[in-house]
Amino acid sequence: MQIDWDTRISIVQGIAQGILYLHEYSRLRIVHRDLKASNILLDSEMNPKISDFGTARIFGGSDSKTNTKRIVGTPGYMAPEYLLEGLFSAKSDVYSFGVLVLEIVSGRKNTGFHNSDSLHLLGHAWELWNSKRALELIDPSLGCPPDVAPLRCINIGLLCIEENPNDRPAMSDVVSMLGNELAALPSPKQPAFTAIRPVINTKSISSNDQKFSVNGLTISSVEPRTLTRLSNMFGTAVLKRNKNNYSAHIHGKQSDFISMKSNYNTMVFCIFSAVYFLLLCFAVKFCSSIAVETISFGQSLSGSQTIVSQDGTFELGFFSTGKSNNTYVGIWYRDFAEKTTVWVANREKPISNTSRSSKLEISEDGNLVLRDESENLWSTNLVLSQPSSIEAVLLNTGNFVLRESSEPSTIFWQSFDYPTDTWLPEGKLGLRILPTSSWERQRLISWKNSEDPSPGIYSFVMDKDTSGGQLFLEWNMSERYNSTGTWTGEVFASVPEFSYTSKFTLVSTPNETYYTYSLFNKIILSRLVMDVSGQLKQLTALLCHQTWSETFSLPREQSNVYAYCGDFSYSSSSSPSSCTCLQGFVPFSNENDRINGGMRGCERKAPLLCENDTSPKGKKHGFLRISNLNPPDNSEEQQLTVEECKSACLENCFCIAYANVGSLCSMWSGALLNLKQVSDVVNNRQDLYVKVANSELQDDSGDKKRLMVIVAVVVSLVGPALGGLLIFGARKIKRRGHGKKDSSQDLLSFDFSSSNHAIDNQVKNVNNAREGSKNDFDLPLFSYASVSAATSNFSAGNKLGEGGFGPVYKGKTLKGEEIAVKRLSTRSGQGLQEFRNEILLIAKLQHRNLVRLLGCCIEQDENILVYEYMPNKSLDFFLFDPKKQVSLEWETRICIIEGIAQGLLYLHQYSRLRIIHRDLKASNILLDSEMNPKISDFGMARIFGGNNSEANTKRIVGTYGYMAPEYALDGIFSIKSDVFSFGVLVLEIVSGKKNTGFYNSNALNLIGHAWDLWIHNRALELLDPSLGSPPAVAVLRCINIGLLCVQENPNDRPTMSNVVSMLCNEVVALPPPKQPAFVARRNVIKANSTSSNAQSVSVNGLTFSSLEPR
Repeated sequence: MQIDWDTRISIVQGIAQGILYLHEYSRLRIVHRDLKASNILLDSEMNPKISDFGTARIFGGSDSKTNTKRIVGTPGYMAPEYLLEGLFSAKSDVYSFGVLVLEIVSGRKNTGFHNSDSLHLLGHAWELWNSKRALELIDPSLGCPPDVAPLRCINIGLLCIEENPNDRPAMSDVVSMLGNELAALPSPKQPAFTAIRPVINTKSISSNDQKFSVNGLTISSVEPRTLTRLSNMFGTAVLKRNKNNYSAHIHGKQSDFISMKSNYNTMVFCIFSAVYFLLLCFAVKFCSSIAVETISFGQSLSGSQTIVSQDGTFELGFFSTGKSNNTYVGIWYRDFAEKTTVWVANREKPISNTSRSSKLEISEDGNLVLRDESENLWSTNLVLSQPSSIEAVLLNTGNFVLRESSEPSTIFWQSFDYPTDTWLPEGKLGLRILPTSSWERQRLISWKNSEDPSPGIYSFVMDKDTSGGQLFLEWNMSERYNSTGTWTGEVFASVPEFSYTSKFTLVSTPNETYYTYSLFNKIILSRLVMDVSGQLKQLTALLCHQTWSETFSLPREQSNVYAYCGDFSYSSSSSPSSCTCLQGFVPFSNENDRINGGMRGCERKAPLLCENDTSPKGKKHGFLRISNLNPPDNSEEQQLTVEECKSACLENCFCIAYANVGSLCSMWSGALLNLKQVSDVVNNRQDLYVKVANSELQDDSGDKKRLMVIVAVVVSLVGPALGGLLIFGARKIKRRGHGKKDSSQDLLSFDFSSSNHAIDNQVKNVNNAREGSKNDFDLPLFSYASVSAATSNFSAGNKLGEGGFGPVYKGKTLKGEEIAVKRLSTRSGQGLQEFRNEILLIAKLQHRNLVRLLGCCIEQDENILVYEYMPNKSLDFFLFDPKKQVSLEWETRICIIEGIAQGLLYLHQYSRLRIIHRDLKASNILLDSEMNPKISDFGMARIFGGNNSEANTKRIVGTYGYMAPEYALDGIFSIKSDVFSFGVLVLEIVSGKKNTGFYNSNALNLIGHAWDLWIHNRALELLDPSLGSPPAVAVLRCINIGLLCVQENPNDRPTMSNVVSMLCNEVVALPPPKQPAFVARRNVIKANSTSSNAQSVSVNGLTFSSLEPR
């Protein structure tokens, strides 16, 4: 069975997550000590499961390593410090993981490796890495990899097997590296056990014919024994294509040749040696005969003729696109199945037919000229003193140059000075001085559409003010809508991603200022393209794969491209990548106005009637209201009332729309561009009134009648339905029986330290548990009497607090072990279902950032949960108290944020049950003696099965201020609902302020306040003053992550795996957040409008239970 690349990557990531859990997030810190391929089991979906813990060791407290005299494990997977000295630690497992990664990538065992001079796979991998041939390590059954991910895996594998344990990354770093494809990786040091094989036994090599693939050429070993001796003597002969020619390279030792005896076998051997190298020389000679890369003086190019760069990467010639009859001269990547054009000479003056008279030549004056019959369509327009010595050459970089043939370094003209839509490595983008002493800006200009190379409306250009070194995206060479940010000397501030695979350089001379870039890895092809979509795209491909993949785009979201939807069309926050025509408008009928089948604007269904023209209904035109739009640009503003504004626009034939806010009247003429529909809670939204022909105005009398009928039908159905629901609920309550089985465990004498019940016991049946039998809960059941005694009869002095579930008490066993006892209150908004839910879930969960459930009591109408005691209570106890929050230093807050994130990631992705918490808040984050966070209160949590990711409910439960908008308003919840709550928590932890009841600004809540500060570049003002001056970059990063998590559209929010990755990788650039939900400004706040009592609020027919914070 073949395992494809995606499956292998998934296996690597799964093993990494499992080891990370053992090392850092299980309640017991475990070193496996015997990680190997045979101990990785695969389920039916090829998910990896780490097995065989017979040799594992538990670490306690802050211990990180230990020593043993008994070495156990498997040769080939044991770290050098363990094998040689008996020292083992978490880094020993990291070493074994690195070996596993290299085995998974290569499909070969580490031990018993006979395909090179290396003793084993590790040495072979290091040898290939050092010689820039790492791709040769990849399992041949995979073919060419789809992207650079295999190189990252090899890099990570080599980092994990470094000789010094301190040099190896922790598993948290490994998981982070695997999850961030754009993050730069450190270079590995030489690993342990990389000695070269001292003796080559020729008898061990089979005499069967073998085939070796060398740069695409197949060499068959016809005389294996003789050629084996040849390779033992001289090493392996490899035909390598260099930058300028083909040459034979020989790798290996010569010691075997010196030791050979002068006998008949030696004579035969020498004869075959000579023949062998003659064949190689012939191959080199033959392979170097490729297409020419030069047009010399007096030569021309026409028809299907092309020139090819010396290394075969680029080709120049005539080409056509799509259904068009137009022909162009351009440069493209030669070996790609889908033509990838990078430069076009005559994009503004195409050849209108395929006449054989069209040709590209060096004219008598030395210029490159494109002629069609008698017309010159394009020329370099140079004045040259010695035109006869000129040649045009297509270089390996894709640069087409006009140069002096006797002095190739003297270049008179080059295509890199005149880019079209593509910026290639070594190319230029910047400013240069013309002979007239004026500055000319080089621009990347998009194609008009995917089949028309003529200049489009989007461009990428350097700012004339070179002090900041910014590059801008422009619409129609006028409206700037995005930029790279300032140049720091190493990266662009807003898009450091550009520098992950490339090294950018800013060059300044008296005559020009420009950026250029080179690639770190020469096996990768890369290009920056000003796409027809209005995004600048970074595309990469491997030399062997010839398929482009997009690694980055600017702006990151298509909807942030200026006027992306075109005339009279808008995008919405719920579906930012799609466009909708305004009412009364339809998509352009002309196909030339569309790009890739997408929307490029709309036109009126019916033309406007101006002056004295009237429609059949007697009116010229009217207005349609479009709600919740961000106002378009370039309006004319006057101080007018609503009616005056409407009349002024109605009477002005050029006015096409108006909006009125207070006494400010805004009117627009010309096409409406850059329209975006936003939600009701966004501040800067308006109702836009668009002028349309009277025929487009609807008669709403029929709609009103239909509405009245619908209301009557609904009212007639609601009464009986509510009555039936009440009867059903009453019977359900009556059927809630009392348990018959007595609790037999004594809480006072129970030994939690020696019992694994609270960790290992599982719920027997999820479905039965939800039906409500006590037998379904396989946890210690304690008697009510013992629970009461442990808490001093639930005395007020033992009371720790009270939440929505009920009061929480401190208890103590006879052995002095402290516990927390949560007792369901009869007045609680929660009930038996939440109680069962908590037992069902926590019994199955094992993570250091989740609270530990020790047992329960179901007796005498009592529903009680027993937890491990948290001496530091909950996060809100410290965070929102002006005196206590001082004890939460910045480092502590960061650890709390990271711990909560890890706990949520475990619930969402790595626990055996996929769980959504639904009530994440500061009071549900408990803190242990070392201020480590523990997520608690799973009464509202929901289990997802299979691949389900969201669900709908009519019963909204949760806490004001922490609920995602789609859950609060529509009852839709998913893992992204928890992400929203986490984002609120992050902002609260950074600021030390509650999201609700926020009175320090005009914002309605903390989220709105944070957003106001962010967009005005004052985000650091959000920081809790008690923290002093922590690193500004770290603070801004946390605020950025928090705002990303509270974005209105769930699809825009990151997953928790992304969040953990962002928190762990400080160098990885974060995307800018979009405006979050619930940021409307405060209007009137009544002091008596809030109540401390639990309330039930109806929102769109959904029942919402308001639970007081615990």
